[in-house]
Amino acid sequence: MTRTPAEVAADFYAAFSHRDPEGMVRLYHPHATFTDAVFGTLNAEQTTAMWRMLLGRQQNMQVTTTPQPARPGDAADVARTEWIAVYPFSATGRTVRNVVQARMTVRDGLIVRHEDTFDFWAWSRQALGLPGLLLGWTPMLHARVSRTAQEGLAASMAKR
Repeated sequence: MTRTPAEVAADFYAAFSHRDPEGMVRLYHPHATFTDAVFGTLNAEQTTAMWRMLLGRQQNMQVTTTPQPARPGDAADVARTEWIAVYPFSATGRTVRNVVQARMTVRDGLIVRHEDTFDFWAWSRQALGLPGLLLGWTPMLHARVSRTAQEGLAASMAKR
């Protein structure tokens, strides 16, 4: 019996909160995509590498999740979750509390599309301090943070 989207999302975030990247990546379809404000759109290989990288470098991350109700227009294959991560940002050591809205599309018990949205300016103020406060709303800083994250992901994938 195929699990519901809500069950798949619950399993994914249970693995996340237990710092189990392999439990997370097993839930992605081989042709899945992931999108967020920092990494942009990733394919399945990049997505699984991203989670392995992020959990590998975050030893003190705390994750809490709350399932969210469907929104008007959501298909039956969609699950929504709010997740909150509290962690020290590796580049600055500053503590970040990031509130993320996740939308997962699930088919045959696997995630085929995962979209995370969050307030980039709020994140940048916490992660970067004064530069984030002053410039976090600008496309320039957003592009710089994205470029750095994508370069880190590429380097992490090259090591595997």
